[in-house]
Amino acid sequence: AIGRAEVSTHVVSQTQIQESAGALEDPVRVVARLPGVLPASEVTPLFYVRGGAAHESAFFPDDALIYNPFQSGGTGTIFNPAPIDAMKFYAGGHGVEYLGTLSGVLDIRYRDPQDDALHGEAELSLISTYLTLEGPTFENGPSFLLSARRSNFEVPLKIAQAAGWVSDRFTAPAFLDVYVRLHQRIGRTHSLRFSAFFVDDGVDLIEFEPEDVEGFGAGTIFYKNRTFAAILQDDGEALGVFDNV
Repeated sequence: AIGRAEVSTHVVSQTQIQESAGALEDPVRVVARLPGVLPASEVTPLFYVRGGAAHESAFFPDDALIYNPFQSGGTGTIFNPAPIDAMKFYAGGHGVEYLGTLSGVLDIRYRDPQDDALHGEAELSLISTYLTLEGPTFENGPSFLLSARRSNFEVPLKIAQAAGWVSDRFTAPAFLDVYVRLHQRIGRTHSLRFSAFFVDDGVDLIEFEPEDVEGFGAGTIFYKNRTFAAILQDDGEALGVFDNV
């Protein structure tokens, strides 16, 4: 027999990510509705795999192990769906290459950039604004893909504060993520890829008094999450991975 038998494995395409109802631009919410997976709630993308705890599932974007992929408040994840090619989810029987996993595994693979011409795409939604650019760099040089996404929660909050509906002591959760890939063809069948992504999300400061939130005393909330990873791949095999969470 060549290869290995894979059980409880689901492949999710880019089309499924974009067309899944209720995903809220989050690819992990699509996984939370697969067989063998139970979503924690409709509010968060947390999920349980066959009775395992939520923190026992691991996330591997382009071979980088991310321990905390959740944005502030747990309402979303840091994965921009625009540059994703496909995802493979293991509800069991995953290989030993996925270190530190006790439950499910989500293997996220990003696509190679188009190299025939310069392409661009932008989208504005109630949740975020994102811009994607891709194309060739120079003759016989690598092609590039750049995708950036930023939250839109701050704008309606500023309007509400200007109208006096919300206290100036409150701030909205914000996130920014940037993904970059360089793809260099070496000969007819060989390729070298360098990928990197940076994520910055959190709530800078919330100050509240007892009259703001019933049942709470005065206090402050501060949360910040930054993630950086860089991956070098030779024909899909990782030569090196650096990540900082």
